Amino acid sequence: MAAEVLNTNVQLRQSNKLLDDLATSMSNTVKWGITSSIFNNITSSIQQAYYYSKDLDRSLNNIRIVTGDSADQMDRFARVANTAAKDLGRSTLDYTKAALSFYQQGLGEEDVAARTAVTLKAQNITGVGSEMVDYLTAVWNGFQVTADQTEGYVDKLAKVADASASDMS
Repeated sequence: MAAEVLNTNVQLRQSNKLLDDLATSMSNTVKWGITSSIFNNITSSIQQAYYYSKDLDRSLNNIRIVTGDSADQMDRFARVANTAAKDLGRSTLDYTKAALSFYQQGLGEEDVAARTAVTLKAQNITGVGSEMVDYLTAVWNGFQVTADQTEGYVDKLAKVADASASDMS
């Protein structure tokens, strides 16, 4: 009986050691998984920030090419675009992409700012993406209205879309 107790005691110690090793392995695996996830999120965020800044720089450069503005003028425009985009709940890149389209149409700075603001508001309301520039350009050109008047037209178009089970497109 003493031999069996000793044998059982040895087996219990081995089982305890195995369980302790298993718990340590599980703990290390969880720690590694969490660390890996954090590292991947940080890497992804850095990559997104890099590509966002690259796209924003390209958009600003395209505006500079179209307008012929100086570097100082573009720096001022970038700050204005950033502030306006924040006020409208959009990204600066969204703002500059819309503004570029209006600059390419030959519009001046004030008209570009007004139309860009209306476009971003309409994008927020309708969920329509960058094609909103084309839709509103059609409204401006087709009805010969100002940017201020366009908000009323957007409201009317949204009501028609709502009533007819269609979308803003």
